[in-house]
Amino acid sequence: MREKKLNKLNEQEIYAAAIETFGRDSQMRMVIEECAELIKDINKVFRNKLVIDDLAKEVADVQIMINQLKIIINNDEKIDKIKKEKLEKLEKLIEAGHD
Repeated sequence: MREKKLNKLNEQEIYAAAIETFGRDSQMRMVIEECAELIKDINKVFRNKLVIDDLAKEVADVQIMINQLKIIINNDEKIDKIKKEKLEKLEKLIEAGHD
Protein backbone atom coordinates (compact mmCIF):
# COMPACT_ATOMS: atom_id res chain seq x y z
CA MET A 1 0.00 0.00 0.00
CA ARG A 2 2.65 2.54 1.05
CA GLU A 3 5.88 2.63 -0.90
CA LYS A 4 7.91 4.15 1.93
CA LYS A 5 8.72 2.13 5.00
CA LEU A 6 7.70 3.74 8.32
CA ASN A 7 11.31 4.19 9.41
CA LYS A 8 11.89 6.30 6.30
CA LEU A 9 8.94 8.67 6.93
CA ASN A 10 9.38 12.06 8.51
CA GLU A 11 7.47 13.00 11.65
CA GLN A 12 4.51 14.61 9.86
CA GLU A 13 4.20 11.65 7.51
CA ILE A 14 4.12 9.26 10.47
CA TYR A 15 1.31 11.28 12.07
CA ALA A 16 -0.65 11.29 8.79
CA ALA A 17 -0.03 7.55 8.31
CA ALA A 18 -1.32 6.84 11.82
CA ILE A 19 -4.52 8.76 11.11
CA GLU A 20 -4.91 6.98 7.78
CA THR A 21 -4.19 3.55 9.27
CA PHE A 22 -6.20 3.73 12.49
CA GLY A 23 -8.81 6.32 11.52
CA ARG A 24 -9.65 9.79 12.72
CA ASP A 25 -12.08 8.74 15.44
CA SER A 26 -9.69 6.15 16.85
CA GLN A 27 -6.85 8.66 17.03
CA MET A 28 -9.08 11.25 18.66
CA ARG A 29 -9.99 8.65 21.31
CA MET A 30 -6.27 8.01 21.78
CA VAL A 31 -5.77 11.73 22.49
CA ILE A 32 -8.27 11.34 25.35
CA GLU A 33 -6.56 8.18 26.59
CA GLU A 34 -3.06 9.66 26.53
CA CYS A 35 -4.21 12.87 28.25
CA ALA A 36 -5.90 10.76 30.94
CA GLU A 37 -2.69 8.79 31.50
CA LEU A 38 -0.75 12.04 31.90
CA ILE A 39 -3.33 13.36 34.37
CA LYS A 40 -3.14 10.09 36.33
CA ASP A 41 0.66 10.26 36.50
CA ILE A 42 0.67 13.94 37.53
CA ASN A 43 -1.59 12.95 40.42
CA LYS A 44 0.90 10.20 41.33
CA VAL A 45 3.64 12.86 41.52
CA PHE A 46 1.53 14.81 44.02
CA ARG A 47 1.04 11.63 46.08
CA ASN A 48 4.83 10.94 45.96
CA LYS A 49 4.29 7.69 44.06
CA LEU A 50 6.13 8.93 40.97
CA VAL A 51 8.98 11.38 40.43
CA ILE A 52 8.46 14.28 38.08
CA ASP A 53 11.09 12.98 35.61
CA ASP A 54 8.88 9.94 35.04
CA LEU A 55 6.28 12.19 33.39
CA ALA A 56 8.47 12.46 30.27
CA LYS A 57 6.99 9.32 28.66
CA GLU A 58 3.43 10.52 29.10
CA VAL A 59 4.29 14.03 27.92
CA ALA A 60 5.85 12.55 24.76
CA ASP A 61 2.74 10.41 24.18
CA VAL A 62 0.46 13.44 24.57
CA GLN A 63 2.61 15.56 22.25
CA ILE A 64 2.47 12.86 19.57
CA MET A 65 -1.30 12.66 19.83
CA ILE A 66 -1.70 16.47 19.90
CA ASN A 67 0.31 16.68 16.68
CA GLN A 68 -2.06 14.18 15.09
CA LEU A 69 -5.04 16.14 16.41
CA LYS A 70 -3.63 19.28 14.76
CA ILE A 71 -3.62 17.40 11.43
CA ILE A 72 -7.20 16.26 12.03
CA ILE A 73 -8.32 19.81 12.88
CA ASN A 74 -6.49 21.04 9.77
CA ASN A 75 -6.46 24.70 10.76
CA ASP A 76 -2.96 25.66 11.93
CA GLU A 77 -3.70 29.33 11.30
CA LYS A 78 -6.59 29.31 13.78
CA ILE A 79 -4.62 27.26 16.33
CA ASP A 80 -1.63 29.62 16.06
CA LYS A 81 -3.87 32.70 16.45
CA ILE A 82 -5.55 31.30 19.57
CA LYS A 83 -2.21 30.16 20.99
CA LYS A 84 -0.75 33.65 20.46
CA GLU A 85 -3.73 35.26 22.22
CA LYS A 86 -3.46 32.84 25.15
CA LEU A 87 0.29 33.43 25.49
CA GLU A 88 -0.28 37.20 25.49
CA LYS A 89 -2.88 36.76 28.24
CA LEU A 90 -0.48 34.58 30.23
CA GLU A 91 2.27 37.17 29.83
CA LYS A 92 -0.05 39.86 31.24
CA LEU A 93 -0.93 37.60 34.18
CA ILE A 94 2.77 37.03 34.86
CA GLU A 95 3.49 40.76 34.69
CA ALA A 96 0.57 41.50 37.03
CA GLY A 97 1.83 38.84 39.44
CA HIS A 98 5.20 40.58 39.73
CA ASP A 99 3.80 43.98 40.73
